[in-house]
This record gives sequence, structure tokens and C-alpha cells, in this order.
Amino acid sequence: MDTKAFNVELLEPVSPVTTVRNPSVTLQFNPGSYNLSQIGCFANSQPLPMEWIDRENGILAITPTEEYRGRRWRYICTAPARVSGASIGIQFSG
Repeated sequence: MDTKAFNVELLEPVSPVTTVRNPSVTLQFNPGSYNLSQIGCFANSQPLPMEWIDRENGILAITPTEEYRGRRWRYICTAPARVSGASIGIQFSG
């Protein structure tokens, strides 16, 4: 499978590096070869609560309910690409 990166901007927090164990994240997905309705975000292989603030402009808020333990953890957002056999993703780590 071919994996590509989203065309995305981190709106909040200002930096993806944080000491908060469950930071809320606001992303803006810019136009690309993916369907916004198929984006899914996960942490520890579990779906994260997501809310479209402005779907037309690709603005999505992720508000985790679980506090993550350990030194390393990450959020992963994925969606199937419009090109067969590819997927698109982005990661944020703590």
C-alpha cells in the first residue's frame, strides 16, 4: 500500500509537541486526493472523538476523552486516497 501525507495545517495547539496527556487538536484539511467524510482519527488503535467545525473548509476538532500514559503516544488520522491502493495520513506525538 502506498501512503501519502495530508495537505493539512495545525491550527491549535500552536506546536504538535506538548506536555498535556490528552491535548485537543484543531486541524484544517486543505483540498487533496481524499474525501473529508472518510477521515478517521485514532490513538492507541481507538477512534478519537471528532467534530467538524466547518466541513466545507475542512476544519476538524479532535477532543480526546482519555489521558494517555507513557513517554510516547500519538494521534493518527487516515483516509483512503481517491487513487486505488493508497492511503493518506498525519501523526501528532507527545
